[in-house]
Amino acid sequence: MDIVKKNKGEQLIAALEANPEKFFKYGKSYDLLQEYFAGLSLDTLVSLLQSENLAIQKSVIWIVSELATNSCALLPYVIPLTKSKDNYIKYYALECILLCATGKYIKEFIHLIKSIDNDEGNIKVLAMNLLTNAGDAQLQAGIELVTAAKLKGYELHKFGLTNLLNHLSLNQNEILDMLNSNEPLTQQYGAMLAKRKQKDFPKLIAYALTSKNPEVKGFAEFVIDIE
Repeated sequence: MDIVKKNKGEQLIAALEANPEKFFKYGKSYDLLQEYFAGLSLDTLVSLLQSENLAIQKSVIWIVSELATNSCALLPYVIPLTKSKDNYIKYYALECILLCATGKYIKEFIHLIKSIDNDEGNIKVLAMNLLTNAGDAQLQAGIELVTAAKLKGYELHKFGLTNLLNHLSLNQNEILDMLNSNEPLTQQYGAMLAKRKQKDFPKLIAYALTSKNPEVKGFAEFVIDIE
């Protein structure tokens, strides 16, 4: 059975390499994903992640994200894709970071933090949503990482990450102050907190919709749309 599965996986990889656009268009990534769930070696994804073909990258980064924590050993090969010019690829690479930047890979969490400030609008909004879902250990590490790296705006990042970590103790006025800050990055963290505290303070997301900050407004629209 294992040999049959392996052969089918290899056949799908060959099809991907032969016609990447067709493979992606017709959703064959799902079929290949099943082969990895069935035991196909993750090592076969390394060269695919390193391919310069965007269609190949699209298929495999989605597979890696679907494998979730089972694919964390591949994170070093995923990190370069956070610089992709293709937003589909970049988003799933960031999602992989959220899932796998723990333990020995915790330092890679800084790439997700950077993306809420450095990337273009759509990716900023999606990255904000990912960061909102970060675990306490990741947020604590993030505070230390941005400080050690002296990341651009690191004091603002440190303030925002600290508040995300301690969100249970924040009141509505403290989050409103962040949303009304003169610093766009602080406003973004305020919007993330509005999502985290939505059950307690449901009016905050509606308030964020009125923001003149396009990322804050876009994030609020995103949150409301997925409800």
